[in-house]
Amino acid sequence: SEEAWLAFNRDGGLLAANIAARQLIDVPFVSQGLDFSDLFDSRFDALATAANQSSGELRLRLRGGVQLRARASGLSHQARALATHPCAAPLPPAASKSEFGDVAFAADFDRALRAFNADLPVLITGETGAGKEVAARALHQASRRRDGPLIAINCGAIAPQLMAAELFGHVEGAFTGARRGGSAGKIEAAQGGTLLLDEIGDMPLELQVGLLRVLDSGEVARVGAARAVRADVRFVCATHRDLRALVAAGSFREDLYYRISGFLLKVPPLRLRSDFNAVLDVLLAEQGCAAQRLDASLRRALADRPWPGNVRQLRHALRLALALLDADEVLTIEHFPHEPPAPALVLKPLAKAVAVDDDLNWKQSQQQAIDAALKRTGGNVTAAAALLGMGRATLYRKLML
Repeated sequence: SEEAWLAFNRDGGLLAANIAARQLIDVPFVSQGLDFSDLFDSRFDALATAANQSSGELRLRLRGGVQLRARASGLSHQARALATHPCAAPLPPAASKSEFGDVAFAADFDRALRAFNADLPVLITGETGAGKEVAARALHQASRRRDGPLIAINCGAIAPQLMAAELFGHVEGAFTGARRGGSAGKIEAAQGGTLLLDEIGDMPLELQVGLLRVLDSGEVARVGAARAVRADVRFVCATHRDLRALVAAGSFREDLYYRISGFLLKVPPLRLRSDFNAVLDVLLAEQGCAAQRLDASLRRALADRPWPGNVRQLRHALRLALALLDADEVLTIEHFPHEPPAPALVLKPLAKAVAVDDDLNWKQSQQQAIDAALKRTGGNVTAAAALLGMGRATLYRKLML
């Protein structure tokens, strides 16, 4: 059977859990505020005392009464309890309190939670792989609707002709191939809970009208139905696209944009987060790897990389590095192959190529150069800094202004 790993901070707060552990404790993903004492019929300090007195097997009892054999290690720094269970099954990837350790983002998340609890829809933006869905799930779990379902739908992964039935549901005979007896849509399935509309920017214009009607009326009508039913649902939308630009281009309704952005929560890219090491530790714990496997120099080298794919890219890089590592090898930066530089790097520095208009001030012309460089490098900050003839850290500071 697969070994279950649970990682706790020194206060007993749950940081991360692998798939087997999440199955064991019956928690689909790790949410903020989950404590050792919420899971086990004992205190965390008692575990630490028992572990210090014995290097062998420990006994733990889950809140439901199930007895476990366990081991503990690293209690002076970060506790890691291990337990075996014969019924480990895959569950969705874990979220973690530590993945929201950036101070500025934590404050924004708290404001988003207050808005969401006041029944305002939340729009989450950020780069691909930055953790928008993780933030959405954490928002639901921390909200007053945590006991209701969280239903997610990716608006960019469903064929437009099927999207209406998937979202709103349908009655029998509504269209060719409609299910006998009809079917509830995602909105109805989320009754009493939260509906996450991921990649909302990819929703077809004709469906945006129907969604706006649901948001305004609080009711949903299945495709082909004569009457609507009450929809006790709160909406969280997510996108990596610039919705205001889509509005200007006529591909996203302006009234819908203002309706879904009751609060705008921006997830920072990994390269701008202040908690890189905390994120790294969580991802290592997911792989059952001790944080000590990465020394300070390796951590600095990884932190210096731009990670255009953000947390998702870092997770995959760690998984690959650990998979290729021989048992007697020490983990080094060589186990993390660097992506080849963008072809744009061979061009002359863009800062010299951008003309300065006499009517523009220096800051505006500099911002034009930065925007153009980021566009040409596909958002790769390291490559953009090289084009501009400035250091990467300098460019980061200018982006934060």
